[in-house]
Amino acid sequence: MATFPIFFSVNLVASLLNHIDDTDEPYGYWEPLHYLVHGHGMQTWEYAPQNAIRSYSFLLPFYIFLSVIKPIVTHKIVQFYLVRLLLALFTSFAQSRFISTLSAHRTLFPPMVSKITTVFILGSPGVLLSGTSLLPSALCSSLLLLGVCSWIDGG
Repeated sequence: MATFPIFFSVNLVASLLNHIDDTDEPYGYWEPLHYLVHGHGMQTWEYAPQNAIRSYSFLLPFYIFLSVIKPIVTHKIVQFYLVRLLLALFTSFAQSRFISTLSAHRTLFPPMVSKITTVFILGSPGVLLSGTSLLPSALCSSLLLLGVCSWIDGG
């Protein structure tokens, strides 16, 4: 986990500076999360009862997180950045766990593999942009890293 501070530094900057790339993130996830937490907002057509093509289950952990901090942090912009910070923490954990798993299995991976992988992760714009996005695909990439770690560990 020696790489965690490096990954977290990069993801922290990304959480503060990244823009929202497409309409799916604000209208598909931020707006419904705002509606759940604050009780008002725009209902998007994907969540409307007559369509109901999206589930609120992806938003549940973020709803719980915001419900816990809402009495303390009332400013909505700060809540937005705290959710991004939570995503940055989880992404950084998954990335550093992946590197430490590669380092721990020297019989499978030469020592240079973990170093090169660290450079590739840090230098990848896609990883930088997706690490703090409130999108299922972004969270899935971190979960996939943890799944690969478990597979390599034999668990």
